[in-house]
Amino acid sequence: MEDGEIVKEDGIEMCQSTVSYVASETGYLNGDHKAIFIDGLTADGNLQTEIVYYRYSGLQNPMQQSPDKLLPLCTRPAGYLSTDVDNDAIIEIPSTQPMTGYENAVADEMIYMTSWNVYEDFFNLKEKYRGYYSLSDGYFFAFPNRWKDLVTVKKDSETGEMVFYKYDGDINSPMTEIMRVAVSAKNKSDDYISDGYTVIDSKGQLDYLAKLPSDKREQLILTIDEVKNNFYIID
Repeated sequence: MEDGEIVKEDGIEMCQSTVSYVASETGYLNGDHKAIFIDGLTADGNLQTEIVYYRYSGLQNPMQQSPDKLLPLCTRPAGYLSTDVDNDAIIEIPSTQPMTGYENAVADEMIYMTSWNVYEDFFNLKEKYRGYYSLSDGYFFAFPNRWKDLVTVKKDSETGEMVFYKYDGDINSPMTEIMRVAVSAKNKSDDYISDGYTVIDSKGQLDYLAKLPSDKREQLILTIDEVKNNFYIID
């Protein structure tokens, strides 16, 4: 305030490729710097994230300051909003690529691998998690390191469940099932439990359940504790 009026002290430009803003989150870049993460739509309908924070005696927006490097890394389809995936107060920015086996899939059949990235100094985005993110059911499952390039996901057309398979080179050929995830109203979860499912998390009136094969000889099959530790509900 100066002489009873609000006076602008500092400012930062926003990315010119953004045509409208759809969401924002306040959180940390790391343990020290608080920032606003702003998701905006581009003219072609994709989402991209800008970060505004105060450092070095001024406002910073690294996506605007280094757009050629950073914007391609944080541009993804609409719906994939920045958020705090693991409740550590640090906001993660999603990026997507075709899930293993979907490299040549048409848009209606595409399933994405989602990476959650954190911003580091000197215009770097670092991957924190990589796995399957269900926009419709609001959960993310982080792939363990031993699953890298070896596991893919398909939707069971009869049950609507997401099924995780050992990928054998052709997404349309029979594959070894290693896990399936179901989402159920709490009052119907007992039917799943009696069929071998385990509740791995809950939110409100919903239970999230996983079913693992009884034959554990396949090394890609996880323990139920590993499943729980890699499972995140996205608010």
